[in-house]
Amino acid sequence: ESLLISTAGGGMGLVMSFWGIKLLRAGFSFNDYGRQQATGFRLDPPTMLFTLAVTLLTTLVFGLLPAMRSSGANPREALSKGGRAGSSSFVGSRLRSVLVMGEIALALVLLAGAGVIQREWVRELTQPNGFNPKHLLVAQIDLKGRRYQNSDAQAAFFRKAADKVRTLPGVENADFDTCVPTGCNYKTSFSIVGEPKLPESRRPSADYFVVGPTYFRTMQIPLMKGREFLGSDNAHAPVVAVVNREFARRFLPRGDAIGRQIEVDQGQNKQAQIVGIVGNVNDFVGQLTPHPQIYESYLQIPSASMALVLRSAVDPSVLAPMLRRAVWSVDKDQPVGRIQTMQDLIADNVGGDKMMVTLTGIFAAMALVLAAVGIYGVIAYSLTQRTREIGIRMALGAQKGDVLALVLRQGGLLAGIGCALGALLALPLPRLFSGLFNGFAAQGPLAALVSTLIVAAVSLLATYIPARRAARVDPMVALRYE
Repeated sequence: ESLLISTAGGGMGLVMSFWGIKLLRAGFSFNDYGRQQATGFRLDPPTMLFTLAVTLLTTLVFGLLPAMRSSGANPREALSKGGRAGSSSFVGSRLRSVLVMGEIALALVLLAGAGVIQREWVRELTQPNGFNPKHLLVAQIDLKGRRYQNSDAQAAFFRKAADKVRTLPGVENADFDTCVPTGCNYKTSFSIVGEPKLPESRRPSADYFVVGPTYFRTMQIPLMKGREFLGSDNAHAPVVAVVNREFARRFLPRGDAIGRQIEVDQGQNKQAQIVGIVGNVNDFVGQLTPHPQIYESYLQIPSASMALVLRSAVDPSVLAPMLRRAVWSVDKDQPVGRIQTMQDLIADNVGGDKMMVTLTGIFAAMALVLAAVGIYGVIAYSLTQRTREIGIRMALGAQKGDVLALVLRQGGLLAGIGCALGALLALPLPRLFSGLFNGFAAQGPLAALVSTLIVAAVSLLATYIPARRAARVDPMVALRYE
């Protein structure tokens, strides 16, 4: 019987896993990287062997051991006490109770862990990015052809393209950037002129961006001090740079960042004078600690590969065809890469986290259902064994409420002990996660407390259903129960 049940359960699990893999692949289609990773999700021979081994182990542990204990029973004793009472052994009853309490505790731990991860993910999504991602459209342009091997030709193309795009209806501003925030992360080492120059391996580093004159206004990155880039900051003018607030705080804490010169170990290695300080911008969603950042103008430090960032007063996605035509009006041979909104780009970057959070929640819900089924099974089986006892109690004057309270106390004791054990295991989870994962914010006991309430409520509901049925038993039927 145990082998039949476990084999049927394992087979149903394999069938459901085929559907689960299809859903998993669909869930990881948030970007090309996710789809590439999803190709590795499959049922291979090791997975099948593992499923078979778990099925056989379940049969041995939960089928063979009870069978061995039952086969050693004294037939006369079993018939004399089991023919009508049918009560289970004290050891068997205690073992079932311990298993259910452990199941409840583990379900609570998994549910609390899912809650901690959910809260962290919500915190990441609500973390300020340092710019306004709404109504932004991003398009990648990589210049092709021999004519754009010259840096002046590169700068001229991007300047003309930006001017063309700004004339489109509904466009508020547009400019270029070599590294879109939350979409890439490029770093460079640098030196501060006037301070001892360290070997390149020991120099400090910062995020590095080459942007257009109106980039900060397009992204709505606040200017804290000084000025932004100007159209006159071109190849014939002294090289200038803009840094973020974290750069100024960390490397120039005396408040003298404006006017200081830095030398970036990138491109032409020209000394650049700092002319402005802007707000901190996150490199990725949920970043807690700001990184130092350096910006230079593409009119002075040209690049052949840049991303066009466009801000519009309307839905930016409808501007994609017009954007392509505007770029092709400058040079029809230049391809315009993937066009997407900034919000879609951010969603792509958090797609993997979102999928893992969803999976964790699904597994926690399944554990909660299993715990509810377990406690329901134990209480229902116990009531089956105590049918005559319940009939006698009711024949002697016990009311339905008394029977209901009796059963609820039994189930409540199992749920209470299981929830207490689970809460003790769940309380350290926030501190454990914050120690294991970089940037994971420390949380309080809220997830453990809420999970305890949920598991307790579900456990009591699973107890109430068989208790209500037991309270409706006809005493005469119960007394005749064999």
